[in-house]
Amino acid sequence: MAIPDNSKDRFGGQYADGRRVGEPSWPMTRALSADALISDSVDLAFVSRAVWVGSAGDLSVVMADDAGSRVIPLVPDGTWLPIRIKRITSIGTTASNIVVFD
Repeated sequence: MAIPDNSKDRFGGQYADGRRVGEPSWPMTRALSADALISDSVDLAFVSRAVWVGSAGDLSVVMADDAGSRVIPLVPDGTWLPIRIKRITSIGTTASNIVVFD
């Protein structure tokens, strides 16, 4: 049985250059503690690339390309969500210790 060649980079183009293999070309540059920024009418300062939920609960968000809010139910403690959002709404959000990353 032949051993598969796993040395080929299946994710080519996602990295800054060949010397930095494994490092994304889009490093997260900003992080906001969103607990104080939860609002039903005001957008975040930027559209997120990821959201981290520290304490479990429901997360009500407005996606980057949408106008209405959506509830992500029962998000466990310490969960990374790779979602692009522009707002976290207070109505429907029970999770806390939320950090939004750019």
